[in-house]
Amino acid sequence: MDPTESEQDPAPAPAPEPPADPEDVYPDTDEFAREKRETLVLLRGIVQGLADPAESDRKLEAADPTLVYFLFRWIKKYYHRDQEGADIVRARLREVTNANRGLTRKAKDGEVDPIVEWFEGNYRYRELSAEQLVDIVVEKLEG
Repeated sequence: MDPTESEQDPAPAPAPEPPADPEDVYPDTDEFAREKRETLVLLRGIVQGLADPAESDRKLEAADPTLVYFLFRWIKKYYHRDQEGADIVRARLREVTNANRGLTRKAKDGEVDPIVEWFEGNYRYRELSAEQLVDIVVEKLEG
């Protein structure tokens, strides 16, 4: 064996993992961080089934209609039909919207906000992680 070769192959780099806790992503340093953390908790609650539909309903009812639109749209686009696990995530979203039909109307009301046209002209939902979506949308809505 050549002395420059190692006896073992180097270990592969670990795969990146999403943060387990939104507080790891958005420490409580300012109002934007708090808003982003709450939004990410809400989104992950629906996507990962961490929140029951009634809890998600209460949070969405209090949210800005444009934010509700972005969250619903991201879930539908990011978890498209052909993606593994999409059926489960979409079923969770249906549970939330079926429990409160007003949320669908609220999201529709949010669709007309000029921020939506700007966002959809500059970004693709499927290409954004949950954290990236939350960063962009909350900054625009609150900024």
